[in-house]
Amino acid sequence: MAKDVVEFSLQIEKFSFTFKGAREKGEALGQGLQRTMESLNVLQRQALSDSNVIDVEPAQTPPVALPAPAPAKLRRRKKSSSGTPAPGAETDSSENGNGSAPRRNTGSSPNQLLLTLRKNGVFRSSIGMAAILAEIHKLGYGGMKHSDISSPLSQLTKSGVLAREKGEDGKWLYKDGPTPVPEK
Repeated sequence: MAKDVVEFSLQIEKFSFTFKGAREKGEALGQGLQRTMESLNVLQRQALSDSNVIDVEPAQTPPVALPAPAPAKLRRRKKSSSGTPAPGAETDSSENGNGSAPRRNTGSSPNQLLLTLRKNGVFRSSIGMAAILAEIHKLGYGGMKHSDISSPLSQLTKSGVLAREKGEDGKWLYKDGPTPVPEK
């Protein structure tokens, strides 16, 4: 009686998988794919015990590490010139009754922070936007971005509180202007 013979071959030269979606699902898929590749290696070892077995090492990659989700941005309210919210403008939860948390107030606007830096002497010598932002971060406002200070810098320059000049690299440098800091 002849023995049943089965020949089986599986060749994976390049395996590629791309995913974009929810963090939890991505982590689960990444772990599942890693387990699948390890299972294929175990299956190969069990099914074939001769010298033709190619030992496939599972990738020594760490589990899929996805970037932390970005914190939710707070949205600014639009106000009419009378100081009351404009029609259709976003308002605090206490005003709109949707039950969401009220807006947080950092206590200082970008404009106020820049005036504080001028009072502290930061603008005595020319300083670039990145260095200004670093000084603001030192004050404890780590969430402040370039886009948050670019308009206030322009306004303070137009009013003469700050002056600006182009640096050697073509970027603007800011320094004390001829106008004194306005008092509250």
